[in-house]
Amino acid sequence: MIILIPVGEVVINNFFPEYESGLQVFILLLISTTLPFSVMSLTNFIVTFKKDLRPFLILSTLNGGLVLLTSFLLIPRMGIMGGAISQVIVAAVSSSFTVFYAIRTSVFLPRKKDIGILSMFPLIGIYEVTIDPPFLDFILILVILLAFKGFKIISKEEVQIVEGFLPRRLSFISSILRILS
Repeated sequence: MIILIPVGEVVINNFFPEYESGLQVFILLLISTTLPFSVMSLTNFIVTFKKDLRPFLILSTLNGGLVLLTSFLLIPRMGIMGGAISQVIVAAVSSSFTVFYAIRTSVFLPRKKDIGILSMFPLIGIYEVTIDPPFLDFILILVILLAFKGFKIISKEEVQIVEGFLPRRLSFISSILRILS
């Protein structure tokens, strides 16, 4: 999903220049949707292993209250940018809550590889919001791919599993995954 940021920038700048003023909001909203994406699978494991939905009732209440509070505080002062920042804050709190709860209940026992991946999320988010010249996005993608290769995040067995699900038209993904494994 992180690759959508440089692609989105190119598309907006070249085809929809009237929306250039909203580019930072676009980046923040992409971050707020990609941040919790990988953590969502933990919620399924928590429900399956613990058979308890109470933590998610608490999380939903926390998220609702946080959206109201941050929106109330930020939108009048910052407009749509305040709304985007509010979404990033809620996504970060929600993801953190889910990860910490999964670790605390022993549903998720992170290894070095998992800690490395989880620590990359906030660093990439900070990079995208603060530094982010477009040519460096491609360098960031290269660094992420090298990190995947260096930390051996993708195993050959996982590539074989993915290949079993890929349609023929997407076979190039298999080649990329084999290089990374």
